[in-house]
Amino acid sequence: MDVFFVLSGFLMTSILYREVDSTGRIKFFAFYRRRIRRLIPAAAATVIGATIAASYLLLGSGRFQSVLWDGLSALGFVSNWRFAIQQTDYFNQSAATSPLQHFWSLSVEEQFYLVWPLTLLTLFVLCYKRWFQ
Repeated sequence: MDVFFVLSGFLMTSILYREVDSTGRIKFFAFYRRRIRRLIPAAAATVIGATIAASYLLLGSGRFQSVLWDGLSALGFVSNWRFAIQQTDYFNQSAATSPLQHFWSLSVEEQFYLVWPLTLLTLFVLCYKRWFQ
């Protein structure tokens, strides 16, 4: 996972840097719109399919509410927080696992996508003022 996060950060930084280099600014709404169009359809299909299949076919209807909340947190890209609060992880054998547990990494990545462009913009502005004035 570490390599995935590093490569993802490197790719996003290079995309944002090229945008600043060519246009002089970061178009935040266009950036986030592209991410949403790319991720939400597949994530929604996975969450809906996993919620239905896992709740009724594999886990029984008693876990439906828990899996539904896992799905909603996955679609809101906050499942890493939900699983941390519930102490759900891959190594805790006494806790119930979630069929959507793998969404924690996507949630971390999306949270990074929210913070990193603003951080880069701040760095670009500070560096520009320092070096060019």
